[in-house]
Amino acid sequence: MFSVRGRGKFFRRAMAWLAAALFFALCGVVCLTACAPSDEKYTVVCWGDSLTAGTGGGLTNYPAVLEELLRKNVNKEISVANAGVGGESSATICARAGVYDPLALAQDVVLPAGQEKTEIVLNYPVLRQSAPDMLNPCHIGGVQGELSIRQQSYTSEEYHYYFRPSAELQEEKRFSAGTEVVTRQAGAFDDCFPIVFIGQNGGWKDFEELIAQQRALIGADALAAGKYLVLGLTSGSAASRAELERAMEEAFGDRYVNLRAYLSSQGPGDAGISPSGEDQALMAEGTVPACLRSDGVHFNAKGYRLIGEHVYDAMSRLGFTRVWG
Repeated sequence: MFSVRGRGKFFRRAMAWLAAALFFALCGVVCLTACAPSDEKYTVVCWGDSLTAGTGGGLTNYPAVLEELLRKNVNKEISVANAGVGGESSATICARAGVYDPLALAQDVVLPAGQEKTEIVLNYPVLRQSAPDMLNPCHIGGVQGELSIRQQSYTSEEYHYYFRPSAELQEEKRFSAGTEVVTRQAGAFDDCFPIVFIGQNGGWKDFEELIAQQRALIGADALAAGKYLVLGLTSGSAASRAELERAMEEAFGDRYVNLRAYLSSQGPGDAGISPSGEDQALMAEGTVPACLRSDGVHFNAKGYRLIGEHVYDAMSRLGFTRVWG
């Protein structure tokens, strides 16, 4: 089986606001083109946050690299869905997918007759930093419509959500708190091979909850068949992540991919990079070196490419690619 592992990342305020606006506009474009379900039949779905979306990598993200390798070496018809949204926690990723503790109304709501936009309260702030088309069209109690948000900026603590029916309602509709809000992505990837890379932004109180969320995203059928991968968190050191990584290994066995361990040891060499003294010091403690990152958490293009290649190697080693050949 082909392996890529051995191949060798008043003015100042206005300008800061403009830079942030441009950044999130770009993120929105990436999400709209890479993440939203369409008529395309996906083979693999990559659930995650900005580390899956590819923040910091320019036009490079690991799902795109994985698709490139699968199409080149396995089957040119394979498609990989990038279901990563910047800023989302493990809980909101699950909510967007409609699993574990799904997205729902936090308060009773009355949708009036007609097609009026009505304010609603949700149990998760999933629209913040997200592209609305990741969620829309959605459904509340069988009524199809569109979710939207109003806030002064993407960091504002005050925000309001609204729902507008897609078609005019002939009479008012009443829904109680707890009514599920079914997003566009909920159930859209049920037949796909899931790769789960969540938890960097919190959303879990302990290892057991994170594992339960990962299992929910994988789904019962894929769990039973053993056809999935779980990617480990890439921040932290070997010492700080030891307990979590042991829990992941016990839960998922060889389906767990320890990205931190790989990137902090073999990453620079496989990317053809000579690590600096600073990089070597970080690698000695099991921390991903700066040469593979764009900031303290996110990767550069070389880092994301390494992740895509490493995930491809794991899928090949475990025999998952054979059924697609």
